[in-house]
Amino acid sequence: MGELAQFAPNTNPPLAASLTLAIVLFITVANSPLRRDAVRQARVSIGATWIGLIALAWFSGPLLDHLHVSAPNWRIATGLLLVVAAIVDIFGARIEPVLFRPELGALALQTGRDHGVAATILASAIGLATLVVWRRDNKAVGRAVALVQIGLAVALLLDGVFAI
Repeated sequence: MGELAQFAPNTNPPLAASLTLAIVLFITVANSPLRRDAVRQARVSIGATWIGLIALAWFSGPLLDHLHVSAPNWRIATGLLLVVAAIVDIFGARIEPVLFRPELGALALQTGRDHGVAATILASAIGLATLVVWRRDNKAVGRAVALVQIGLAVALLLDGVFAI
């Protein structure tokens, strides 16, 4: 963990804030094994959600600057939100047909701030594409995906802590 502290925020994001981590986090937040059937039955537009995520990424810098929130602080907040959302997914308290959830928006802001709009477009497209590719609901796999999300969110959170 000592090597994480040597990187300045927004100049050269460390391993925990890498684009690969962002892609995997978008996949886990979409959590297709839990949400695919609910999204299909409600006919929720994946494209509209994707455009909203791009808009958040586009305005992430000015928005967070206006709110006086630094990139490391936003990583911490996003990590905490992702952990809480994954815990809720594990215990099955909510499986709604809403794609544009707070954790997805926070992740779009974080990715846009750390990596830019193009990276957010790529990462969110891959994450949302899993809703199209995944074939059926599977609560056990969905809960396993949520466990992976907790581990990755803790890595993101720790990255924010060490970057301060």
